[in-house]
Amino acid sequence: MPEIKLNKPLYEEKSSGTSCATGTCAGGARQPRAPRPGAISRAGAAIIDILLLHFLGLLAIRFAPETIIALGPAAAWLGLAVGWLYFAVGASQITGGRTVGKLILQLRVADVTGPDLSVGKAAIRATLILWPLALFLLADRWGEAMDRPDTLTLAPMWARVAGAGVFGWWLGNLFFAAFDPHGRALWDWWTGSVIITSDCAPEALGEFMRSAREAAQASIPSRSVTALIMTVLVCVAGFGGLVWWEASKLARLPQEERQRFIMQKQKLYVEGFGQPVPLGPSRETETADAQTSSAHFQYRRRGPINVKALKDNPVVTSKARELAEVSLAEMKRLIANEKENVPLDMLPAKVRFDVGFASYCDLLFAWDAIEVLTLSHTIALREELESARRTRSEESVTTGPQAKTNPQ
Repeated sequence: MPEIKLNKPLYEEKSSGTSCATGTCAGGARQPRAPRPGAISRAGAAIIDILLLHFLGLLAIRFAPETIIALGPAAAWLGLAVGWLYFAVGASQITGGRTVGKLILQLRVADVTGPDLSVGKAAIRATLILWPLALFLLADRWGEAMDRPDTLTLAPMWARVAGAGVFGWWLGNLFFAAFDPHGRALWDWWTGSVIITSDCAPEALGEFMRSAREAAQASIPSRSVTALIMTVLVCVAGFGGLVWWEASKLARLPQEERQRFIMQKQKLYVEGFGQPVPLGPSRETETADAQTSSAHFQYRRRGPINVKALKDNPVVTSKARELAEVSLAEMKRLIANEKENVPLDMLPAKVRFDVGFASYCDLLFAWDAIEVLTLSHTIALREELESARRTRSEESVTTGPQAKTNPQ
């Protein structure tokens, strides 16, 4: 009869080179993580959540484009509302404080005074996370309204400084949490919440939560506040400095060159659509022949588009030809000002300019342009530039310095 041993350990420890101190206990069992998650885990969970919202937004645009187009500018605010609802519910007691990103990375939001965060506190927390996006939307609309066709302005770029503020707010709170003893961001401090790992040891979690409750009675750590402020200032000042540099270069343009740019802008402007957006090569990969390249430009507007009215509008139907003429004129100007002849064989023989008119679907976290009309115009680029170079050579010979003669 085999011997029965009392008080025998459930798992017998075997000697090996691996210990719990390295994160893996003997026998391959993983040691529980510390209750305080790392900054990389928090950032990874946020990225997963944003990618999920982006994917869901693209699905909505794919399967219900007419509905989103009909919303016009309100579609972006709808996207913000959906994002707010996602983060509010995901941090609340309804889901146990787990968004999809936190579920994948085994994190959750908890209340420092209790197991789960209430719906009200979770809603306030989501507002504190996403409020800069509302400022970005307002600044973006302001930039669009300030971009007039009769003047050179960087108003749309200045509006993007608000986007740098959004990124700075999120990145700054990541640094805030990194310097906080319990890994709490500013919105966690203001709502009494804390992010913890869901696979930590119960004893360690209890001690961690007691420490967090005691710390909540004190003031916010000054190092964390400094990290947040410095990060926001660096992001906003960095992007604002680039825009200021571009504005300075624009202000130093000679009057003749400035007037040329304004004339180009006026010629390419379409009422209700603004300026064309360059998209690179055309989506139509096949061209008329192997020597023809393509360039795709797109006019966008928010809201539905009357295709018949576009086709009947001569301003619209001439835009492909006018854009090709503006591009060709600019290349001829460069040819006239070049100090050395650049081999034109490097350029395509022909270029087809495709100009599309599209409804812009903007759900904030996802966006796309539904093109409803495409116009094309092809130019013999190499032939035109060779002709311009010959004309320049003939003019230089005619107007060049005359040979000097010896005086009698």
